[in-house]
Amino acid sequence: QGGDTFTGLVAALPDTTITQIDYGNGTYTLDFFVTKSGEYPANVLVGGLDISGSPLQVSMAPGASVAYNSEVTPINLTTAGDTLTLKIVSRDRYFNHRGVGGDVYDMSCEMVDRPEVVVNAGVSDLGTGEYTGFCRMIKSGNYLVTLASSASGSPTNISGSPFGVLVQPGVANPSFSGAFGDACTVSTAGAWSTFQIFARDKFFNPNTGAGTATFFMTVDKWDGTNTTIPMCPYDHPSAEWGDVTALPSGVLGGADSNGTCVSIDLGEGSYRMSYMWTVAATYRSSIAIDTGDGTGRTQITGFDLHVRPTVLSTPNSMAAGSALSVATAGERMEFTLLSRDVYDNVRTMAGGSLNVTITNGTLPAAANATAEALPDGRFRVAYTTTRSAVYTVSVRDAGTMAPISNDGATLLVKPTRSHPPFFSSAGAGLRGGEVDTHVPLRLTGHDEFGNRKTQ
Repeated sequence: QGGDTFTGLVAALPDTTITQIDYGNGTYTLDFFVTKSGEYPANVLVGGLDISGSPLQVSMAPGASVAYNSEVTPINLTTAGDTLTLKIVSRDRYFNHRGVGGDVYDMSCEMVDRPEVVVNAGVSDLGTGEYTGFCRMIKSGNYLVTLASSASGSPTNISGSPFGVLVQPGVANPSFSGAFGDACTVSTAGAWSTFQIFARDKFFNPNTGAGTATFFMTVDKWDGTNTTIPMCPYDHPSAEWGDVTALPSGVLGGADSNGTCVSIDLGEGSYRMSYMWTVAATYRSSIAIDTGDGTGRTQITGFDLHVRPTVLSTPNSMAAGSALSVATAGERMEFTLLSRDVYDNVRTMAGGSLNVTITNGTLPAAANATAEALPDGRFRVAYTTTRSAVYTVSVRDAGTMAPISNDGATLLVKPTRSHPPFFSSAGAGLRGGEVDTHVPLRLTGHDEFGNRKTQ
């Protein structure tokens, strides 16, 4: 028969609930209800004394996995190309670590506002109640990572999910970075030229700070000497730049380094490079990157750089040709002007305009003159005058009226060939004479414009 009263004690779990069932036949059942899993000694007492076999070793296994108690440890920052590895812990409804595998978690890594970007994600079961979630994102930007459990029948986010991850670009890669803009290949003498450089990692992501990149520009003569040209100032006075030791205000560029041009970081993976030179020629430029990883500079690209002359400078330009000093009345006469810029570069393309005057202070009419800009940078000056005389040739800039270097040349216009109808005669012979006597008659030659022949 029954009637005995049992009591239980789990010293490690003072809040344990123990329920006794008396079957009335001398057998009993004691139910121990605990919320903390583990191995514990349990005392079974009757009348305050341990029964035979007491204390017992009781093993309390965790319950089924519950999503809201299971947890992922978020990682909010990673680098493109690196595998994002997450720790997942499975717990039951009483927050006990499950300690065994077999649970199923679904993981996704989605780029914010870019559904077309596909990222593979997965979860690995370690068999210990812990799991490893992983995904590898190669496109920089913001992502949303979600971990869900379907243990309750429908997908439910576990604790810590969802969370955001910023995928930053990797170190700028020389093979995928590049320079862009007309100034990479063409510039004007004396004018600061600027082009843009985009730094990208090996996945073509703009380098926005994951690696500290600096770009350098060096320029060499395109000849056998390969002499380096300092297209940016030195940090000290120099023969090429004089006392100029920094870029002028308003010109974007990094700190100068012994004539080498250095980039300035504009952010978002964009850099700006500026340079200037005054000698027109074709050079070879080289753009190199220092990624900041300690490996030094690596060339990313190079260009044929054409430094073109700047605008016409008449004080440096000179007229040449026989028609600058001698001409024939009535004929179209031409001479050329070799145009140069303010840096004494020979101009090689059309540009500018000239004012040409051919004057004689004693004659009422001057010669008609025009100046035509030729495609090769020279000017063709053409003029015509019908009056033989000594003239002064003046060639000036049509805008500034600055004269050429040999302005004020003396021009002798000679008569053209004789024109008999315009000859004149004088002397006693005009009135007649006697037979066998010399009668003086003077004839004076003139050309068709009435100019007296002088030779």
